[in-house]
Amino acid sequence: MTFCRSCGTIRTDETARFCAGCGVRLAGGGGPPGPGSTSPRGVALVGKASLSVLDSVGSVTRVVALESETATVLTDGVELMVGDGMAGGDGATLTMEDGGMRVEPVGNPRALYVFLTQETPLTDGDVLLLGSQVIRYRRWTDDGTYFADQNQLGSIIPGRDVAVLEQLRGDGRVRDTLYLWPKRSVLVGREEGDWVFAYDRTMSARHAAIVCLEDGSVTVRDVGSRNGVALAVRGARRIASGQRLSLAGKVMKVDLA
Repeated sequence: MTFCRSCGTIRTDETARFCAGCGVRLAGGGGPPGPGSTSPRGVALVGKASLSVLDSVGSVTRVVALESETATVLTDGVELMVGDGMAGGDGATLTMEDGGMRVEPVGNPRALYVFLTQETPLTDGDVLLLGSQVIRYRRWTDDGTYFADQNQLGSIIPGRDVAVLEQLRGDGRVRDTLYLWPKRSVLVGREEGDWVFAYDRTMSARHAAIVCLEDGSVTVRDVGSRNGVALAVRGARRIASGQRLSLAGKVMKVDLA
């Protein structure tokens, strides 16, 4: 595998005279981008950390090295730009720290997601990306206690709902809901589960499990989906080497030396 020394785009055609990513004239060979590179995209391709941009099947299409301990990543929905001190657009700030990396959203937090690698607790307002479905988690403000009497209409068990999952439309409105109560476990998938999205081909047959524990706390975990469970980044969040991010639909993997 060889790369354009200017922008880091993988060279799929070794006979091409110009880079498909940045248009620069290509020389022979082409190993990983090195310190002598010049980049028309404002990226000095040196450093000990890099971003690998992935396509829809997880193959690497471009590798961008990060030149300093802090870098900004922006996208206009088509182009991915990496540099220092940039502003505007939806993006993220990446900061190296203690053998890992901290990521923070720039602009719209809903544009930046981190793919989870373990079971993760949810907090009020968290937004999940499951396949193409955007699911918001909200805590129930009322304890929802129901009192039984001889004229009761409706179920008294379970006694209270503690949270609700909201399927969001593209405009942010709620399309569908699912309620959680203590000791309820919800399987989300395309073909089987408690909440099924048969029309979403990007969701796995069994995708995610959302569990409400006896104390009312709620967690989410991947159950072997092919493209992962992602959580919107609302503030600073630490990520590990090999972890994936989604920025305005572009998926990239963080690699730390």
